[in-house]
Amino acid sequence: MEQNKNPLLTVSHLAIDFETRSGIVRAVEDVSFTLNKGETLALVGESGSGKSVTAYSILNLLDKNGRLAEGEINYHGMALHNADKQMLSEVRGREIAMIFQNPMSTLNPIRKVGEHLSDMLRTHGFPSFSTISEEITKLLHQVEIYDVERVRNAYPFELSGGMCQRVMIALALACKSRVLIADEPTTGLDVTTQKSIMDLIDNLVKKKV
Repeated sequence: MEQNKNPLLTVSHLAIDFETRSGIVRAVEDVSFTLNKGETLALVGESGSGKSVTAYSILNLLDKNGRLAEGEINYHGMALHNADKQMLSEVRGREIAMIFQNPMSTLNPIRKVGEHLSDMLRTHGFPSFSTISEEITKLLHQVEIYDVERVRNAYPFELSGGMCQRVMIALALACKSRVLIADEPTTGLDVTTQKSIMDLIDNLVKKKV
């Protein structure tokens, strides 16, 4: 009961517009939901219904032609719908993390896996190299990657789609955020790998509750 009085994330009457050559297109209209600590919430809809746009809007990751036209997004007492760049930079990764739909297009192809993880950790307060090195090993183990040296020294294109998705999850877990947004994290993966990834996310969530 107490959790319902103090929700972790609240989205109220959200509407998202995109400016196109043909005019304004409303991609999302009047979406509302509440997320409490320890809950898993699923947004269900057909392709193009606005699920990803809704997810991106929470962290203000919309394309330049997109804007929040109406509604409010509140996280743990902070109004994200009108947050400045500094507040968003503090919230992204540290408080709310995201697993993107396509890891191959999200990960930088000219940076090794270890560099991706190191960048995330340094940005959010792991200054010492020895601490970062140990933390990277822990993160890769968390997502069931045990060939640590090979993977941390590999470029994304040298890894399978399923392995890259595990790296994306490790990045999302790096700062031990309170909210984890998964934007269709199994898109493009075979059925066996899909189940493995979903089981992994489910187990990680249960450990943190």
